[in-house]
Amino acid sequence: MTISQTDLKTKYGTDPGDRYNYALDVSQFPSLAARGAVQFNANHDTTVVLACDYISMVLLTQAAAQQHYHPEWFLIGVALTDTDGFARITDQSETAGHLFGLSQAGDDKVANDPNGEAALGYKAATGKAMPRGGAPVYFQLLSMFNQLQAAGPVLTPETIAKGTHAMPPAGGDKAAVGTWDFSNDHTGINDSREIYWDPNSTAYDGKKGDYLATYGGRRFSTGQWPREDPPIYPGR
Repeated sequence: MTISQTDLKTKYGTDPGDRYNYALDVSQFPSLAARGAVQFNANHDTTVVLACDYISMVLLTQAAAQQHYHPEWFLIGVALTDTDGFARITDQSETAGHLFGLSQAGDDKVANDPNGEAALGYKAATGKAMPRGGAPVYFQLLSMFNQLQAAGPVLTPETIAKGTHAMPPAGGDKAAVGTWDFSNDHTGINDSREIYWDPNSTAYDGKKGDYLATYGGRRFSTGQWPREDPPIYPGR
C-alpha cells in the first residue's frame, strides 16, 4: 500500500487520503474493524479501499452500518474479497449498489466449473468430485507445482527463481485466474477485470448475490483500461 500511495502522489498527483493499518490477528479483527470505520467516518472519507482480508471486509461493513456511515467500497481484488460467498455476508445496506472495483480472479462460474481444469484435476487425483469452493486452492497449488517443475532436479531458492522467471505466460482473458506471467516480476497476475456487486442477481450456484463484470468480463492490463467512467450499476 505504501508503494501505491506514493505512486498516486508522485505519478498521478492524487491524494490517496488517510490509511488505517491493522494487525493480522483474527481475534482482534472485530475491534480493529470498528476502529477503522470510526476513523474513516470521522475523516468524512467517501471511498474506502478494501486493501484487506475478506473477514475484515465483512466486519468493516457491519461497523459502518452501526455508525450510519455509507461510503463507496472499492475492491482491489485481494484476499478473496472479490468472491461471491464473502460479499453475500457483508452488510447489504452498505454494499448493495456501493461495492465495486477490480478483480484479479476470474469468474466464479469458470473457476468452479465441474468440467473445468480444477475439478478435472481434483477428480483425477482423488477419484472424487471437487468440493464446492475448492478451485482457488487448486490454482495456488498448480502454480507451486509448476514452479517446482521449472526449477529442475536441483531444488534451491536460486533454481526456483530462475525456473519461475523462465516459465511462459499462462491462462488468458477468459481463464479462471486470468493471465499469469512471472518473466518480469514476482507477481504472476498481469490483468484484472472490473466488477460490481448485485445482491439480487442469481450466481452460478443458484444463490442470490453475484459479482457482475463490465465489458463482458474482459480483462485489462495497466495502460489498457478505457478512459470512460466505469459502466457499473447501469440505469442508476
